[in-house]
Amino acid sequence: MLEHVVLEIALGSGLRVAEIASLACGDLSLGKNSGSLLVRCGKGGKERAVIISGRLCRLLEDFMAWKKSMGQARDGESPVITSGQAGRFMSTRALQKMFSRLLAAAGVSHHRFHDLRHTYGSYLLRASGNDLVFVKDQMGHSDITTTAVYLHALNAEKAVNALYS
Repeated sequence: MLEHVVLEIALGSGLRVAEIASLACGDLSLGKNSGSLLVRCGKGGKERAVIISGRLCRLLEDFMAWKKSMGQARDGESPVITSGQAGRFMSTRALQKMFSRLLAAAGVSHHRFHDLRHTYGSYLLRASGNDLVFVKDQMGHSDITTTAVYLHALNAEKAVNALYS
């Protein structure tokens, strides 16, 4: 279940691996139709709230119930993703290794954990109707030119589809 939740958080929020590793239970605000994840110390030391879907909220609620059934702490400062029985925050390196193991088991190579963030950014840009400012804020970019990188995927898709229209 842990690996599934880690992948869903990455693909459903666009958080950086270090931001996922440092999520505390008190950083989750889970609602029926949407919620948010509080990134206390993003890149550059910036704090931001990332809006998440109701689907991810329900998954996180189920995960928190599972943590309770396993006797894991769920108070505000406790880690969402724990390392072993000690209940400590999982390191970014451990999350990256987990991802590499999952890729190897699936027979997939040449991908990084950070690619999940790029996938989120590309899909969010499309789903938002190309709202670069919204995507910039969600992703925690300090400069909109960083966010504009995600336009390439959208433009490539449009170009290929236009070939045969």
